[in-house]
Amino acid sequence: MNHETFTEKMVLWLDNGLNAPEITELQAHLAGCPTCQQTYQTLQRVETLLRGGSKIMVGPPPGFTARFEMRLAYHQVRNGGHLWWGFGVLLLGALFLFIIGGLAVSALVSSGAGWLDGAIFYSGLVGLIQLANTLGVWLNLVGLFVKASLLTMSYPTFWGCALAALALAWLWLRVLKYVNRPVATSVELLI
Repeated sequence: MNHETFTEKMVLWLDNGLNAPEITELQAHLAGCPTCQQTYQTLQRVETLLRGGSKIMVGPPPGFTARFEMRLAYHQVRNGGHLWWGFGVLLLGALFLFIIGGLAVSALVSSGAGWLDGAIFYSGLVGLIQLANTLGVWLNLVGLFVKASLLTMSYPTFWGCALAALALAWLWLRVLKYVNRPVATSVELLI
């Protein structure tokens, strides 16, 4: 038998996977083979390290829990304000819309029944039709732009411009992320 076979048997022996005759054969071989003895001793050390390592529990450094709880409390207080800020902006926008709508309705009502007049209604309807016509022109312009873009996609210059635009957009997002990063206000938060 070669050394690889005995190495496999050593691993099985350490895992209690050999029967008595195989153990006797392995012990007899180990008594006469220094290479396998060295391999067995190495395997025993690895086994000891693996079995002992699972029992060792490494704790966090001193003060870790206190620092973590302090940072967590700081971020909870800091991020809680964002919700109220957003709610305030939403409330302010609704109030603004309510005031502008009220002013518009009061202006129409104060002008009397003239705003219900047929001529004014007709001019409003014509204005809506012109707005729809303008939107149609813009949609046609966008369609023309898409068609022209599809035709120019075969040119390398188009792809160069597209890649440059993507790179500049990525760079701009990185700059915004860097500029808007939170700033620590206390020395304790930096520790």
